[in-house]
Amino acid sequence: MVHCIPPCGFARCYVLSDREGLAVVDVGSVGAADDVVGFIGSQPGLSMAQVRFVLATHFHVDHIGGVARFLEFCAPGTKVFLHPLAMQYLQGKRELCFLKGWVPGFLSAALVSMGYVRRLSHLDFGPLAGIPLPILRDRRSFGVDADRLLALNGGGRTRYPLGFGGWEVLETPGHTEDSICLYQEAEGRLLTGDTILNLDGIRGPELNRFCWNKREIRRSFDMLKAELSPRTLYPGHGEVYSSNGENVLSFVRAA
Repeated sequence: MVHCIPPCGFARCYVLSDREGLAVVDVGSVGAADDVVGFIGSQPGLSMAQVRFVLATHFHVDHIGGVARFLEFCAPGTKVFLHPLAMQYLQGKRELCFLKGWVPGFLSAALVSMGYVRRLSHLDFGPLAGIPLPILRDRRSFGVDADRLLALNGGGRTRYPLGFGGWEVLETPGHTEDSICLYQEAEGRLLTGDTILNLDGIRGPELNRFCWNKREIRRSFDMLKAELSPRTLYPGHGEVYSSNGENVLSFVRAA
C-alpha cells in the first residue's frame, strides 16, 4: 500500500507498507520528517519500529533534507538507500550535476510546490546538502552517519527488485544523473520522483522540464512507456494521478 503524506513541504513524501514492514520515500524537510512520524503513529497497525529503510528518489535538498531528523525516531538499524552516484557525491568522488530549465521548469514547480508548505519547519532542509548551485553544491553532508547509508545495487541493470513489497527500482536519469522511479507491477503503482510531475490539476502530469539532460529524461520516459503499465502515478511534486484503470503514462505530457 502507498500512503501519501498530506502536504508537508515542497516535495511529496510517501510511506510504503507491506507485511515486511514500512519504507519511507523522499523525506524532504524537518517538518516532513515530523509529519511522517505523526502519520505513522496515527495509523492502526503501523509503528515506527516497522520502518525498515528510507529511500530518496534523487539527491536534491527537497527530497533528502529531513532524512537525518526522521532517523532520530527510527530504530538504530534503519538504513538509507541512495543511488550509487549519490554515494560517490557524498564521498567527494563526484560533483552534483548542474540543471537547466530554471525559468520554464524550476520556477513553475516552485510556485506550485509552495502551496504544499504548511509551516516553517517545512522549509527547514537541515544541513542544506543537495543544492545544484555553484556556491552550495559542495555541501556534501546531510547529517546521516556513513554506517547507515547503503547504495542501491542493480548489478549493472537499470530495472531491478528493491527487495521490498514487490517493488522494483527503475533508473531514470534526466532530471538528475541519480534519478530513480519505483514500480509495483502487481498493483500498477509508479512513484516517479522528479522525473514526472503533476503540477496542473487540469492538464495532468508532465515530464519535468527542469533537468540535467533533456535527451536523457526523454529516453527514460520512453523506457517507462515501453515497459510499464501503471494505473496510479505518485509524483515528486503535485497530486497523485489515476485514470480509471488506464495506463497513466499515456496521459503524461512530454514536450
